[in-house]
Amino acid sequence: MLKQFMRRGAIGFPLGIFILILISLLSGNDSLVSPVLAQQVGSEAAALALNLVLSGIFGALCMGGTVFYEIEDWSLAKATFLHYLLVIACFPPLAWFLRWFTKPTDILIMTGIQTVAFFLIWLIMYLRCRAEVKELNELNAQREKQQKDGTE
Repeated sequence: MLKQFMRRGAIGFPLGIFILILISLLSGNDSLVSPVLAQQVGSEAAALALNLVLSGIFGALCMGGTVFYEIEDWSLAKATFLHYLLVIACFPPLAWFLRWFTKPTDILIMTGIQTVAFFLIWLIMYLRCRAEVKELNELNAQREKQQKDGTE
């Protein structure tokens, strides 16, 4: 599992950086860093490096955490909840440290959005899995009927 976590994390690192850049472009920011962060660390270059590295690490953790969904002994709810906890435990301190948000209420709003997103992801996955189980049960019932009738 650790090996899979690391592999997915390696994919998530550049993905985290890409998402940072995409969000920055879509929001119309001229810079990838907060002026407050640049002032605190001493230069815009240092703030940019810090922002890129930590965004990559966050992306790696988010993507690596998807291995939770493949642990067969875990329910979908448990895997989703633990992945959610991983993301939620990392996001607020990171967002505050990098000054992505300047007010605690902004971080709370974003955390709420993430919570809703995780619930919707869980709901979609649950409905998909339930439909697959129903289809498999129907196929199994047909197979049992064929075996009972001796038509196989």
